[in-house]
Amino acid sequence: MSSVHDNRLPHNVHLQSKRRVDVRRVDECGTLDEIFRSCLPAFGGAYLRRVYSLLDQAIGAGCPLTLAIAGPVTVSGQHQTWLIPLLETGWVAYLSTTDAVCYHDGHRSLDEHPDPIFEVPIFGDDGVLRDEKTIRVTDMAFDEDVLFQQDRFMTACLLRPEFQKAMTGTELRYLLGRIYAAQEEKNGVAPGLLATCWRLGVPILVGAPGDGSLFLNSMKLWAMRQAGVLDDYEFSLDLHAEVFESCAYHYWGLFNHPAHSLATLILGGGVHVRRPDRERAGDRGVPLLLPAGRGRDLGEGRPRHLPVDHRERAGRLLDGDAVPGQGAARQPRRLRPAGGGDRGGGSVPGGAQGGRLPAPARGVPPLRAAGRPGRRALPERVRQRGVAPEDAALSPGLRRKSQPMSKTTVTLIPGDGIGPEVSNATVRVLDAAGADIEWERHIAGAEALEKYGNPLPPEVLESVRRNCLALKGPITTQVGKGFKSINVQLRQELDLYANLRPSRSLPSIPSRFEGVDIIVVRENTEDLYAGLEHIVVPGVVESLKIITEKASLRIARFAYEYARRHHRKRVTAVHKANIMKLSDGLFLDCVRRVAVEYPEIQSDDKIVDNMCMQLVMRPEEWDVLLLENLYGDIVSDLCAGLVGGLGVVPGGNIGLDVAIFEAVHGSAPDIAGKDLANPLALMRSGIMMLYHMGKDEVAERVRRALREVVVNRRIRTRDLGGEATTTQFTDAIVDAIEKDTGASAAS
Repeated sequence: MSSVHDNRLPHNVHLQSKRRVDVRRVDECGTLDEIFRSCLPAFGGAYLRRVYSLLDQAIGAGCPLTLAIAGPVTVSGQHQTWLIPLLETGWVAYLSTTDAVCYHDGHRSLDEHPDPIFEVPIFGDDGVLRDEKTIRVTDMAFDEDVLFQQDRFMTACLLRPEFQKAMTGTELRYLLGRIYAAQEEKNGVAPGLLATCWRLGVPILVGAPGDGSLFLNSMKLWAMRQAGVLDDYEFSLDLHAEVFESCAYHYWGLFNHPAHSLATLILGGGVHVRRPDRERAGDRGVPLLLPAGRGRDLGEGRPRHLPVDHRERAGRLLDGDAVPGQGAARQPRRLRPAGGGDRGGGSVPGGAQGGRLPAPARGVPPLRAAGRPGRRALPERVRQRGVAPEDAALSPGLRRKSQPMSKTTVTLIPGDGIGPEVSNATVRVLDAAGADIEWERHIAGAEALEKYGNPLPPEVLESVRRNCLALKGPITTQVGKGFKSINVQLRQELDLYANLRPSRSLPSIPSRFEGVDIIVVRENTEDLYAGLEHIVVPGVVESLKIITEKASLRIARFAYEYARRHHRKRVTAVHKANIMKLSDGLFLDCVRRVAVEYPEIQSDDKIVDNMCMQLVMRPEEWDVLLLENLYGDIVSDLCAGLVGGLGVVPGGNIGLDVAIFEAVHGSAPDIAGKDLANPLALMRSGIMMLYHMGKDEVAERVRRALREVVVNRRIRTRDLGGEATTTQFTDAIVDAIEKDTGASAAS
């Protein structure tokens, strides 16, 4: 017979290191050490000996120990037989487990179900158990109502005042442990896992917080809040901070602890750790205790892999201190800012299938100055193609309450790449036209990330909330990596729920079509842009599409009110309700309910793929398009392509209290600083902003100057087929404004 050995090791290594199978009787052993070393023979016992040996070695060296457990530990009661005694030794620095272990920990202390868990045959008939409304977990079971009662208990906990904030999962389970402890004491139940960890100060980390009943209870309350059914619910999980907590522990163990080591004990449902240096066919080791490395091996105790700003985050677990300059990344993310926007809520009569809103609520939330005395209506929209009063996008009812020629403070966010160039050009033009604006500059995006460690510093949001107006240049959004889109964050944090994108043909701008005059109204705060996505298992990612009745009714009313005030004849709802029958079906149903309130406006709907085809075949036939967030993002860019591209179209984001007008094109870093950028789009967005401010005369002055330069003088930047630089184009606009102002003064 040929011998089988690992050819990566010396030929006789196994003969040199082989362990004889010598055993002793249990009753001959006087210590636990003797039992583990002498009474666990090779058949299955080797792993237990290895666990004991490594655990003994780690504890003897004073090595910080992390305990990772999975499986029905709390359902079975094993937490009370061995886990809690282990925690009470003081060896465990933190516990890593599943949401299910924490959730089932509360069953024994429920008021309605004393002693709820009982044994069942592990090979019994699950169909019979199901008929009896019994939930089986291996060979243990409990009544179905136990889950319902646990959910009610969890819901009541999450609604308590101390939970109404962003927090890490460790703080969440710490607060729950305190509540569980009181509940267990009241009902005379032995302390459970969370209560024990709360008492001992042992943090509990959960690797997949989105995979469990606690998360579902939180999402239920969040959805109720979004739908206006629940008045106040501010709980959210700060997952980034929780990751930093874990990193802080590992940093402490590897570099600051005298042992310069970490150890992890994995019990129940652990993972195969493949060690190529030890693995061969038929022998895949599963080391249950994994030394995590030594800090001195990583650089003699020096934190080479943590930059200074990250080391500052390595504080104590559960200390609750905020990190300076670091915004919270919340999950589930709230789509409305606390205390701002349309948070007042209230339920919609009739529930999800209810009728219209009551009369006092029918006014469109963003139409703040509706019916304000002393304000003239804009002239009827001229439908002659190419000479429409472009960018007069906001009627008096959509404007901010300010005196037409008063000094106004506006937040200016220059942006990245060519952003500062086009922003400076726009500011120069608006100032030359007499806009009388005091600009409050703040940076966001890549520059802010480099300077402050946060791409959206709190000062930016505070400035926009204070001034209620902002003009924003393009900000880079990285694809598949990097920080979350600043544009999306601004819209969600400030509740800028309506995105308005006019696309109108402009003579002398090269395009494939003439006579295009389309207004895209896009819902801005939910849909797939809610940012609720997670990895289910490696290779499978799940992203949640959020559509609510409240947001759909609100954006539909905005679109129809806009159409009415601008004498538009038709509103087309764009959707995919043939496939997404619930989400897009809800959106379409809300649009139809609002449409009946505007009988003078033609209403129809199109499936989004058909709509795209119709736009590139007959764009002149379409008027106002109303879309959900994702479809609106795509179709609005498509419409821009019909009239010359993103470099010529304006954009505005409208909320109840705040409006941001922006360039919708990219930051073009390849031409930044070369005086080649095209500022036309941001200038036209500036015109929209002036109308919104009530500065109609100034807006018309800038609009006339733009048409004079672009249409009559045919001065254009290179991307539009011209030869002008950014400076030359801006100079021409300023010159046209000065001549227009002089002519008006002379007359």
